[in-house]
Amino acid sequence: MLLQQILLAILLLSAELHGAADDRPEWVKNGREARFADGLHVQAVGQATKQKSSDDNAVRAEAEDQARKAIAEQLQVNIASQSISVKFESASGDFREQSVEKILSSTNITLSGLRIEQHYYDKKQKAWHALAVLNRRTAAGAMHNEMVTLKNGAAAALENAAASMDSSQLL
Repeated sequence: MLLQQILLAILLLSAELHGAADDRPEWVKNGREARFADGLHVQAVGQATKQKSSDDNAVRAEAEDQARKAIAEQLQVNIASQSISVKFESASGDFREQSVEKILSSTNITLSGLRIEQHYYDKKQKAWHALAVLNRRTAAGAMHNEMVTLKNGAAAALENAAASMDSSQLL
C-alpha cells in the first residue's frame, strides 16, 4: 500500500513537471510560429534573463532587440561597386576621359516590415522571450525602392560627369 502511494506521488509529480514545461508556447520551444510560413516570413526568437535589480521593461526590450538581431544575421549583406567611364572627342580631335566610381553598400539596412509579434515571460527561467517576424514581401519592396534610389543616383552622377566633360571641367 505504501509503495503504491509513493508510485502515485511520483507519477503525479512527474506529470506536473512535464505539464509545466508544456505551458511554454511552441515558438519559444522551437523558434517558429506555425502561422508564419517560412516562404513568406523570416522568424527569430530573442531571449533576455531578468536579474533581481533589472527593470522588467528593459529586459523585455532587450529580448526584442535580440530577436531583431537574430533576423538581421539571417540576411545577407551585398556590396557592389559601379564604375562609369566617359570618353569624349573634342572638335580639335583631343580625347578626354572622366571616370566615376561609386561603391554601393547595404550594410546599414532598415528592416522594413519587421514586427515583434509575441512576448512570453518564463517564470521558471525568469526570462523574457520575443518573437520577431519579417515579412519578405514588405522587405523586398523596401529594398527595391532603395535600389531604385541608388540607380537614380548613379544615373545623376553619369549625367554630371558628361556635363563636366562637355564644359571641359575635369574633376
